[in-house]
Amino acid sequence: MKKYLLMLLLALTTTMLCACTNEPVTGEDQIIEEKDESELNIPYPNEMPGADYSKIKDVTFDTTKAELDYDEIIDLYDVASRISFMFNVCTPQVDYGDQVEATNPSNGFVMPYARSVDFENYEVFQKYVQKYFAEELSIEFLSSPQFINYDKLLYILEGARGTNIFALEPDTYKIVKEENKYTIKVATPFANMDNYDGNMDNVTVDHYEYNNFTLEYIDGAWKFTSFPVIR
Repeated sequence: MKKYLLMLLLALTTTMLCACTNEPVTGEDQIIEEKDESELNIPYPNEMPGADYSKIKDVTFDTTKAELDYDEIIDLYDVASRISFMFNVCTPQVDYGDQVEATNPSNGFVMPYARSVDFENYEVFQKYVQKYFAEELSIEFLSSPQFINYDKLLYILEGARGTNIFALEPDTYKIVKEENKYTIKVATPFANMDNYDGNMDNVTVDHYEYNNFTLEYIDGAWKFTSFPVIR
């Protein structure tokens, strides 16, 4: 009897082991599905529309409303990108017919600043930046030594830096929604320069770089609390 029970137990154990080993392995598939695209070095699903950074733009909707739709979020990103561009890449247009000599706060040198073409006065410029960026980022932008308040008007020390030529187009993105916050996740393709022949049209994508742009509902309005410089 004991021998029979032992054989029966052994048979049941073997059956259970076979059943376990024959189950489909779903764990790895599930992990892949849950991975962020940045872990897989691939673009996001949507292509970021291009922008003409030489033009100042404003949104046409109310940024104080509690919820934003998809197009409004991207429109806010577009405007914020133009603002970031004029501080980090190339200053906006100036009128060389209206120049003043002013001290550059960054180096103490007296430099020629020219009157802004796009902003009627410094207050308009200040409010434009503060409308789209939270206090910390607004202070960071407005402290740029290339922009000064001279006699309540905006004067600019014109300048530009080159963008990163290895950062290709287009950027791609997806939007993640949380309570009182949207995160615009942006993937930027970077060139493979191993076989670069001087023609950027022939380069291929080597990898993607990923940045998060955070849009939060602060003091009754949507503003960016993080805005990395991509190029």
